[in-house]
Amino acid sequence: MKQKNHKKITTIDGLARLVQVEFLDVHKKFSGVNKNFSGINREISDIHREISDFRGETAGRFNKLDDDINYLHNHISLVERALAEIRQEVADIKKKLNNVIYRHELEALKDRVARIERKLAVSGRQC
Repeated sequence: MKQKNHKKITTIDGLARLVQVEFLDVHKKFSGVNKNFSGINREISDIHREISDFRGETAGRFNKLDDDINYLHNHISLVERALAEIRQEVADIKKKLNNVIYRHELEALKDRVARIERKLAVSGRQC
């Protein structure tokens, strides 16, 4: 601290007064520093709040994406199972076409092909 130009202090009261003035000066400077720190603390709190909000928004977006991915996986599984059934039925029809002897067997196979075509048409509209 810079000492101010004071008269020569000769009494204890004068010395006490000088200490009191210096103490008040230091106190005023510290209160300014405290104000600056409280401003900085407010800014840090604002930044923490923004980060927390962003974290929440980001987590929400990722949860939605995760739900969408699960939804798509479920539908892909359903489509794959349906296609496996259709492939099996087509393979069975091809095998039986090679061994057709009677007309009624041919008509039954045509009916099965028509059912498969209807399944494909319905699943095509749902996708």
